Amino acid sequence: EAADATVRLFSDDDQVGLWEFSTAVEGDLDYRQLVPIGPLDDVMFDNRSRREHILSAVGDLVPLTDTGLYNTIQAAYEEVLANYREDAANLVVVLSDGEDDTGGRPGISLQELLDHFAQAPDDQPVRVVPVAFGEQADFEVMEQIAAATGGSAYFSADGFNLVEVFRTAVFNSVG
Repeated sequence: EAADATVRLFSDDDQVGLWEFSTAVEGDLDYRQLVPIGPLDDVMFDNRSRREHILSAVGDLVPLTDTGLYNTIQAAYEEVLANYREDAANLVVVLSDGEDDTGGRPGISLQELLDHFAQAPDDQPVRVVPVAFGEQADFEVMEQIAAATGGSAYFSADGFNLVEVFRTAVFNSVG
């Protein structure tokens, strides 16, 4: 609901993509691209806009177990960096329970993720904006991730205000 409401507020020329993540959702990968990054008004292969694809994909998302959070954030960061635009905000917005749980599979550590950010090009800033929800969320970790990229972290303990928190996270980060 939070992602759906927020996507509806973007302009047609905003560049947006959508991934889902868990653990091993795409072979050995902890993430899967559902809609590639591009302008929301782009007409895609089936004559529907990217916005329509994203809204449809968001509606089909089902929470899964485990979250390869650090692996996913690193991959999404690299994807935005590869599609970097000087005239854009260049954000990775992550909606998560805030825990990195790879289900016992190998994954990068928090320190490795933070070190990865430190090695990024200074002339292409990409901010990570985590939105953590739930009482079990490790918000301190989400704050570390955001701070390492110049982003801000947001939190919804009970999920009841998640639509407003998510909208605030995205639009406060754009400016």
